Amino acid sequence: MQENTCHTSKSVPNITESELLANNPQIFQAIWAVMDCGIYILDVVDAGTDFRFVGFNPAFTRMSPVAIETLLGKTHAEIFPDKIAKIYCQRYAECFKSGQNIRFQEQFCVDGKITFLTVTVAPLMDKTPIQQLVATVTYISEPNISKTFSLNPQSLFQFLLDNSPPITDIKNNIQVIYPQSPIAQADAIHTYLNSNLNSNLNLQSSLQSDLSSHLRFSLSKTIAQNSDVISSEDIKEHQILEKLRAEAEKALQATEERLQTVISSAPLILYALNCQGIFTFSDGKALEVLGLKPGQVVGLSVYELYQDSPDLLDSIQQVLSGQELTCTTESMGVTFEQHLVPQRDESGKIIGLIGVALDISKRKAAEIKLQEQEEFLRTVFEGAENPIFVVDIHDNGEVYYSAWNSSTERVTGLKRTEVIGKTLKQVHGESESLALYKRVAECLQTGKPILDEECLTFNNQPLWSAITVSPVQNNDGKIHRIVVTTLNITQRKLIEIQLQKQTEELQQTLTELQHAQAQLVQSEKMSSLGQLVAGVAHEINNPVSFIYSNLEPAAEYIKNLFNLLQLYQEYYPEPVTAVQDEIEAIDLEFIAQDLPKLLSSMKMGANRIKQIVLSLRTFSRMDEAEYKTVNIHQGIDSTLVILEHRLRETSYRQQINVIKQYGKLPEVECYAGQLNQVFMNILSNAIDALEEKITNPNIVSEEENFIPTIWIQTQLINPENINSEKINAEHKNLQNPSNIALIMIRIADNGFGIPQAVQKRLFDPFYTTKAVGKGTGMGLSISYQIITEKHGGQLKCISSPGKGAEFIITIPHKQSKVTHA
Repeated sequence: MQENTCHTSKSVPNITESELLANNPQIFQAIWAVMDCGIYILDVVDAGTDFRFVGFNPAFTRMSPVAIETLLGKTHAEIFPDKIAKIYCQRYAECFKSGQNIRFQEQFCVDGKITFLTVTVAPLMDKTPIQQLVATVTYISEPNISKTFSLNPQSLFQFLLDNSPPITDIKNNIQVIYPQSPIAQADAIHTYLNSNLNSNLNLQSSLQSDLSSHLRFSLSKTIAQNSDVISSEDIKEHQILEKLRAEAEKALQATEERLQTVISSAPLILYALNCQGIFTFSDGKALEVLGLKPGQVVGLSVYELYQDSPDLLDSIQQVLSGQELTCTTESMGVTFEQHLVPQRDESGKIIGLIGVALDISKRKAAEIKLQEQEEFLRTVFEGAENPIFVVDIHDNGEVYYSAWNSSTERVTGLKRTEVIGKTLKQVHGESESLALYKRVAECLQTGKPILDEECLTFNNQPLWSAITVSPVQNNDGKIHRIVVTTLNITQRKLIEIQLQKQTEELQQTLTELQHAQAQLVQSEKMSSLGQLVAGVAHEINNPVSFIYSNLEPAAEYIKNLFNLLQLYQEYYPEPVTAVQDEIEAIDLEFIAQDLPKLLSSMKMGANRIKQIVLSLRTFSRMDEAEYKTVNIHQGIDSTLVILEHRLRETSYRQQINVIKQYGKLPEVECYAGQLNQVFMNILSNAIDALEEKITNPNIVSEEENFIPTIWIQTQLINPENINSEKINAEHKNLQNPSNIALIMIRIADNGFGIPQAVQKRLFDPFYTTKAVGKGTGMGLSISYQIITEKHGGQLKCISSPGKGAEFIITIPHKQSKVTHA
């Protein structure tokens, strides 16, 4: 180690620090314990990127603004916020890398008081690379604690000696001068030994230019060449920063008086900077959101802490140049509104600035959210497919249009410039505006949304709309605006009017038919029924055809409307409150599900009516369908295809089996369409009978292996076999004067069977045993007419309760001229 000599008076011989430490180890303990400047020792961590506190002298223990226990053994990264730790570590790293002493100014705020200090950091050169740094801290304090801290490294003692001021005796005469003292560099250094510090102004100036304070020792013993102990009885600190302290306290007192009423509770930060940008004060509740404590940044430079906030630094420069301004800044995700004013002394000179930073993060977030909501609502308003307009209610009670979206322009043909600022009467005229004024008055009275339908005329064209009138209140709770949302239902309304008219016509026709039916049942005159049915069929057919032709367009329009609604729900899943209320009020989901069913029911009803009309026309011999030769089996198969959906397995029953036992048949002369209708009626009745049996709760216990089945059998009966006993028994009244081969079709089921009382009326017109709405009583009656009258054959039912039923159809292979004449 390099030896640096210290200079002493003649009573103390020249010795090196190493010799002094070796011969007098108590000197280290004395200096360590009695020095009023604070000393702390740092271990170098992570190759000089961080530093750990490992030791403190008693003076630093007294001076520290925080408990020593919170520092000892911890690194700066563990103690301070990232920005502050970074600043300190950069300073220490400079000393570590250069191996030279560094010095910087610091300020601390303790209990509202600002204390100025100087920190000198020096490397301990006893090991390579450098493993420890020693820092001395000189600042104003009131010592009240006396502790002893024992350290022995020779390099530490060398540092203390190198950086100690001159030692004087009790009369203030200089006895020892250490190498780093400024007067030790003078050429006539020995002229200062034994000279009095109080009387030597040049010496005082030299010392004060380099050191913030010096130590004066009153020696009770003369330092001898062989002395083992150097003792100190009187240690005093010379205050050279008293003037600075007084000025700082005065400035701080003015700041405290200004901020005291708000500093503890408001969500803000109060801080002060000097002209160099050093924090001299920081306090306020909002420091918590930044992870800081009051006074934690005091002594740090704003230019180092906020070097990534150039806007803030520019604002600070403007304020330090004399301006007063307000700006918005962001730090660590928190938004502040800052008001900065220059701070002046009594002469008007700018000595710094005072800043008030108000945490406006919540307000900013609310403003952004409100702006987004407004933009969203405006987009919805302008992009809505349905017309939406707004009216304002003035103090005089008059109603003026204030908003008119693009869809309203498109539907009405009126530009918003033609409407905005005008009254309802000016836009719609005297008569139509009365209905709108009535809705507005009702809304004002109830304070609730109103749902209704209105027809207004625009450009001489009627426009039907489903409207929702929704009130809007101001801050005083008074309704000052009404939002009207509309749905164009003109097409639907026209269809409804047409349907209503057609329904009335149909109802009148059905009423006439019901009267005719009553007459026919009472008179049992089939001839009269035929004449009446012919007229009724003609009357029904016209309106039904009109209704049926309009059902498909109506279904298409409604489908398009629901597709549009679905698009709105996909792209605007969160509609405005008025729209949501309207959706809930009309139960849109139910309408979407029920309306297609309603149209389907209407279509089925129209088809049913058409079938009835066709059957009635057939029954009254009004149908002169083509007579031709066909394959009977194909007709049966096509009928089964139509009924396939009824034969399949369902949730409440198993599949209905169909067993076909077709014989070898030639092509048959017949009315194919009518014959297929007979097959349809008989097979449908067989399916109904099987479903009735399957759904009966007793069937499970009585017939556990029951399999619902329909048998279809066909056969050709040659003329020579017609008079056989079996054929003759089944068809007693069969007439075959031309001796033509017969076609027999047998359709049987294993249902409950048909009671004898029912069999007697089975082919009577309008007779049915089915529930209301499931049967018309015309199916078997018309089938009977088709077989007997149109084909000259027979239709017979053979059944007994519990054994199922069998229908036997017999028609000639070839029709005689009389039959189809």
